[in-house]
This record gives sequence, structure tokens and C-alpha cells, in this order.
Amino acid sequence: IPYVNITIKMMEDFGVKVENRDNKEFFIKSGQKYKAKDYIVEGDCSSASYFFGIAEKTKSNIKVNNVKKDAMQGDIKYIKKKKKMGTEVEYGDNYVIVKGTDTLNGVTVDMHHMSDVAQTLSVVAMFAKGKTEIQNVYNMRIKETDRIKACYNELPKLGAKVIEKEDGLIIYPKENINDYNKGVIIDTYDDHRMAMSFSLAGLLIDDVKIHDPNCVSKTFPNYFDEFEKIYK
Repeated sequence: IPYVNITIKMMEDFGVKVENRDNKEFFIKSGQKYKAKDYIVEGDCSSASYFFGIAEKTKSNIKVNNVKKDAMQGDIKYIKKKKKMGTEVEYGDNYVIVKGTDTLNGVTVDMHHMSDVAQTLSVVAMFAKGKTEIQNVYNMRIKETDRIKACYNELPKLGAKVIEKEDGLIIYPKENINDYNKGVIIDTYDDHRMAMSFSLAGLLIDDVKIHDPNCVSKTFPNYFDEFEKIYK
């Protein structure tokens, strides 16, 4: 639904009004015309989530430009959930700063309208205190791969305890980061978000290898170049 709302909002911004009839019908009156205008395209909140995760796990500050509090994308809600985990968030006119803290708590969260960042949270949850439960994301099963099953397969390789539910995941982290398995090869299932999400594990676990990293070319071909800049 948030993506439908983005489309309707952008159509209206350019001069064409849409009547949304409870997300079952969409009525566009004939005779309307689009009008040219200057327009700032929002940054991708899904892609931004990986850098927010880096900040959380390394207890550092990361600023992401062209993302703001009132972004149209449903994934912006991911940042708001971060506060419940103990992360500090600062909003600017057209940027967000995420500040990692000494405390990262597990959380129970309905991610139905932000399922593209659920994989990010599943990896971050490995380093939180207490369990994290990701709920109401059955649509993850019909993405580039069955993402619920993929996370269920890969998180335990690193040593996390994971319960697979029909529409979500429950992640129980290790009490000690040093108890996670080193030298693990993560399968990506030709899914760009698996590669980007699990790259975060390598920030605190030695020698994590991402199989087929080039799958990120679908949405963020230079992701690992940007990741390396920050990691250094």
C-alpha cells in the first residue's frame, strides 16, 4: 500500500488527482494533464537501512542525505522502530543521522508495510539484547526468493537461534558476540537484499563471506564500494 500511495502522491504533485476508493478501486477523472515542475526525488529508504544498521552495530554516527522524517516510503518507519531498540535518531531538513549507542534492545514489530528492511533488522537483531520478533511479513516469501526461509537458513550458520513462522521470524541472539561462528559463507539466493543485509554481520564477526555479491546490481551496484568507504 505505501508504494501505491507514493504513486498517487506523485501523480497529484504533477497535476493529476486520483480518487482512492479503499485501495480496491482508483478513479482518475479524464481531461487532467500532467504539468512539468522541478521535483526532488526521495532517496531509497530501503537502501539507507543498511547504513543505519552499520551505525547501530559499530556505535557510530552515520548521516544519510535525501531522506527525511516525512518521506512517502513505508520503509521510513524502520527508523522510528530503531528508537525502541535504543538507537538515537536526528532528523534534518533533508537528511537523517542515526547514532549507535551502547544499548541495543530486541524488539517485536509488525513490518508488513516495510518488509524490504526486515532482512536488515534480522541481522541487526543478532547483536541486540533479548529476542526480536518480526511479524506480518508473509509477502517476504514471494520476493526475489523466499526471504523468510532464506534468513532462517543463513542466520543459524552464524550461530543465532531462529524460529521460522508462517509470516515472520523470531531471532534469539548470542549473549556474547565472540560466540558467533567465524568463517561462514552466506548464500544470497540471487537476492540483492540478502547480500546487503548479511554484509552487516561481517562488521562484528570475523571472515564472513558473501556468496555472489554481484546480485546487488539489481538496485545498488556500488553498494560494496560504499560499504568499504564507511567500514574503513
